[in-house]
Amino acid sequence: MFLEAYQQQEWRLPTLSCYLAVEKERQKVSILKMVGHWSRHWHSKYSIPKGFMLIRYEPKYRKNVAKALVTLDSKQTDKLGLNYTEQDFEESLKPIDVTLDIHYAKRSLDANALMWALYEIEANEMNGYRKSADMETPEHIYEMDMKTFAPSIGALLYRREIDLLRRTYSMVSVHNDGNANERWPVTVYVTSSHWNTKEMHYHLEMIFDRLSLAGVELKSTADISHYWMDWQQAMSDQKVQLHADDIYTIEEYRELVKNCEACGCAVWHDDIRGSVAHIKSRGAAGISLKKYHGSELMRLCDTDHALFDNGGGRDKFLKDYPHLRYKIETCLGRDI
Repeated sequence: MFLEAYQQQEWRLPTLSCYLAVEKERQKVSILKMVGHWSRHWHSKYSIPKGFMLIRYEPKYRKNVAKALVTLDSKQTDKLGLNYTEQDFEESLKPIDVTLDIHYAKRSLDANALMWALYEIEANEMNGYRKSADMETPEHIYEMDMKTFAPSIGALLYRREIDLLRRTYSMVSVHNDGNANERWPVTVYVTSSHWNTKEMHYHLEMIFDRLSLAGVELKSTADISHYWMDWQQAMSDQKVQLHADDIYTIEEYRELVKNCEACGCAVWHDDIRGSVAHIKSRGAAGISLKKYHGSELMRLCDTDHALFDNGGGRDKFLKDYPHLRYKIETCLGRDI
């Protein structure tokens, strides 16, 4: 039910003026989020002086971190002349707000918190990061999504029954106000708090796809990339595969999956080359099929497709992208 609704939706795209305002604002503030590690041992091994901190980020964030740091370096050095002084250099450095969220226990994804974080980003994109009287809100986007995608129940109920129903369901629409002794037509929306894990993941996929199609690339926007990587890892940990049981042609799967399943970059348009990889080679399967289960396929950008096929073996690929381990191992039917 959820998957079919998402595939048939009409995407809401911000206007060009919104994009220009967002881009202008991004030039003022940029956010990079990643997961990394720190150790006193490294400071000693690499002779890190006092006042500096060495952080090792996880390999799966490599592309996003590199892009963010290249941009930062350019912003800091583009106005320095050839014979700049140490003071010129220090004054060129951009301030960075640093917050270390240290997880002493195993990290876990709060899917509901992630959903609202994405709605906040989507609302900001649609508003051009500006405040106004008629600005879009995360709550309004959520309400519209629930009315579009959430399962609903229609019923004829008395007023007292409607009041009881609203104790459990947050979205109950009454279509007309009649006599208190008469039954009224009601629509009850089964909103996200009532969904199972897989239904919630399908909804998160829809929001990520919508952001990507609206021009917010997961790869180039480091904070969204962080959320996407966390979400992908959570699905692997929970042994959830989207689109696994349905069958697709290569073209159908290519159209279905909007972002590289490894690094998250947008592969739905012609600017970034990508293709569909077979997890198990067709030769090993013994027969060439025209349709495949979604669990047998991966939508990858060309760089990650080359890494998967011949870049050093599956173990190297999974070291960089551990969130795909469950999908790949399940398809191959063995541990790698």
